[in-house]
Amino acid sequence: MRKFILLCMSSILLTGCFSGRSPDSKFFLLESIQTKEVVSLNKTSILVEPITIPDLIYKPQIVLKEKDSPEIVISEFNRWGEPLPDILRQTLVDDLQAYLPNAYIKPELYTTNTSGYNYRLNVEVNHFIGVFDDMAVLDVWWTLKNKNGKTILREKSRFETKMEDSYQNYVSSQSKMMSDLAKTIALRIK
Repeated sequence: MRKFILLCMSSILLTGCFSGRSPDSKFFLLESIQTKEVVSLNKTSILVEPITIPDLIYKPQIVLKEKDSPEIVISEFNRWGEPLPDILRQTLVDDLQAYLPNAYIKPELYTTNTSGYNYRLNVEVNHFIGVFDDMAVLDVWWTLKNKNGKTILREKSRFETKMEDSYQNYVSSQSKMMSDLAKTIALRIK
């Protein structure tokens, strides 16, 4: 009986080993814009605070929505390369720097002295989602505070763009909309 159990366990293990392997995971980052468009050459300094995102998308997997359905898709094999709030903040910093080349822009994470900045920027993401063969959406509230911490501007921005049926296209669409957000903010700072 003991030999029979060992034989069964061995065959189960061998079957699992030779039955194929799962697909390789793909890891994505948002891409910063490559623009020569400058919104302002003024010198200023901006501290970008940590970005808050909904719990639904606060995971390593890319989350999309099914078309014409309330169902969501959490892709096990298409993932963010870093925590999504960090990717969003660094992309925003890089994009703002492109539009405001003479500005000193840093994420709060990398600085201990937060008092020397002209502006503090806070972004709260409401929606960061896409639907294959339909639309990708970026919807945020953003707040600009002066060096004393007083709110000088609070706005809601929403961007939508057509997207195809690939995760690469979704990431590219979100990268483009992050650039649009950075341009909107840069224009208001100007």
